[in-house]
Amino acid sequence: MKSIRNRRGLSQVQLAQLLNCTQNTISRYEQSTPIPSVIRLRKLLDLATEQADIEAIIGQLRNAGAIFSHEFSTDRQLGGECNV
Repeated sequence: MKSIRNRRGLSQVQLAQLLNCTQNTISRYEQSTPIPSVIRLRKLLDLATEQADIEAIIGQLRNAGAIFSHEFSTDRQLGGECNV
């Protein structure tokens, strides 16, 4: 999340305003706790400009036990099947 925020030139406060949450929530997300809501994840992914940013978010979700390696792969082509 921090890499996306930095690439966009946003402060934690500015990103919090975009995601409709507090700066403290952004700080906790950047420390990998807690897991953002689906709505906030979608908004965050919309801000992602690099594949590495998307993979970092997916990695955080995997580490938190929210998704598992066999359920989701970043190697799939857009428009293809997605098992989320």
